Amino acid sequence: MAQELDRPIARKEDDRLGRGLFVQQLTDALIDKTTGKSSGLVVSLLGAWGSGKSSILNLLELEITSRYAHAKVLRFDPWLIANRDSLIRQFLSDLGTILTRDAGAAHRAAKKAGKLLSEYDDVINVGIDAVGLLSIPFLTGGLKATKSALKKKEKTLHQLKAEINSAIMEIKHPIIILIDEVDRLEDGEVLEIMRLVKAVADFPNVSYMLAYDVDRVVEALGANARSAEDPNHRGRAYLEKVVQHQVFLPALFEAELIELFRTELKVIVGDVEFPDSRYSDNRYSEVENAIFPSLIRTPRDLKRCIGIFRALFLMVGGEVSWMDLLGYAALLTKAPSLTERIKSDPIFFSSDFGRGGASYLRYGVNAPKPAEQLSDVLGHDYTRKRPEAKLVQVLFPRFGETERKDEDHTRIEHFRALSFLIRQGTPPGALPLRGVRDAFQLCHQELVAYFDESVRAGHFDDLNYILSYHYGNFADRDHVKFWMAMADWCRKPDHTIPVSHDPRIGYLELVESSFRMALYSCPNLARLIHDGVFARLADVA
Repeated sequence: MAQELDRPIARKEDDRLGRGLFVQQLTDALIDKTTGKSSGLVVSLLGAWGSGKSSILNLLELEITSRYAHAKVLRFDPWLIANRDSLIRQFLSDLGTILTRDAGAAHRAAKKAGKLLSEYDDVINVGIDAVGLLSIPFLTGGLKATKSALKKKEKTLHQLKAEINSAIMEIKHPIIILIDEVDRLEDGEVLEIMRLVKAVADFPNVSYMLAYDVDRVVEALGANARSAEDPNHRGRAYLEKVVQHQVFLPALFEAELIELFRTELKVIVGDVEFPDSRYSDNRYSEVENAIFPSLIRTPRDLKRCIGIFRALFLMVGGEVSWMDLLGYAALLTKAPSLTERIKSDPIFFSSDFGRGGASYLRYGVNAPKPAEQLSDVLGHDYTRKRPEAKLVQVLFPRFGETERKDEDHTRIEHFRALSFLIRQGTPPGALPLRGVRDAFQLCHQELVAYFDESVRAGHFDDLNYILSYHYGNFADRDHVKFWMAMADWCRKPDHTIPVSHDPRIGYLELVESSFRMALYSCPNLARLIHDGVFARLADVA
């Protein structure tokens, strides 16, 4: 996958959603094209978590620096700062640092502004320390020292800020502050960021771009509302005093998300034909229609789903249908509690539940209808969870209105494939398909030893399953050699007829079943196998 899991894009060429024009318009809002200086606006970029705000900020920084070579761009991520009191200190320190790096004509003005910002920071933080000391008993000596430090400052905050404003006005190129992850902060920290932008650092020739989920920020700003006030109203009113322009992320159409989804899938699964239409009568279409638009709705959802799918595909892609792995990855992304239920009770979800007595042991003779069984899993209000229910019915068709058992035994509706999936590897007593495929390359004696080892290790039942249902996967192997070795392995050394209690009788029955299924799945091989194998099998009993 070209883009790492859950990371925002960092290059223009990675923008596959065509947001270049939108980023250009944001740049024009933050920088006056006529003067080449910052517009002085505070602009908010609004979008839900995972909708691509950080990617937009990365593209915005690239756009600004490419169009305005001397622009100063500060990326400030308050979520990475340890505590509330450090927010202002770190912000002023970072701003001073980028200003004093200026090597152009405005170097002296920038250096002066940086020095003043350092003094400004000292005064603010002495005040913060004093407030902190006031709440600690028996620290009168420390409080006196703090007051003494305040007296030593020759300038008030107001005077320092006026000098900073004057110095920054001399800087001829734009200063842009990009603040991300505001919606990840605690309530008090959100308020502190807004105070920083509105009062502490509202310098001239400085534009701000704040990225956040507006509902979360409104909730944080309204958290301290008095009981008689509406917290939502208070939070929005406060936000309106800070932000001049609110800009929503461009709408992401479902077709764009699906095309991006398919592009990433093709990188993983290789040369696979995807249907042009979502309404094709195709297994992939069923899975895709169950995923979109309700489960995967944002770029972050998509990246997480693709990342999980890639890991599963690498681990069990040869054993489990990649389309089922994709559907299961979507459940892991958006309904992890449901996948935990699948892991804890796999037989319940598989089509084998109705065979072997599992259904009878669970429900007795009066088993409820599969749809009612599904409601037991998702809850009686599962109609509200329709996206998950739809995908479960695609992956496990026994819960559908009409069960359609698929003869493809790499589908997770079959217990063996589901066991490989939830194990994320080979379960006890099972053989990997590639191991059986490789066995066809062994010589005659090695094959006989392989069958002995399969019995000793408890793998023979699974070998029989593979030969019964996956034989078509071995069409390019030496089938005559394989079955001749099987015939020799079954033969009694003394050529006498096996008695009923001889364990070899059971293996003979399994071999016969496997052989019949093999011929049924690959009828073109019947004549090839007949001449080389049947004569030997006839001598077994």
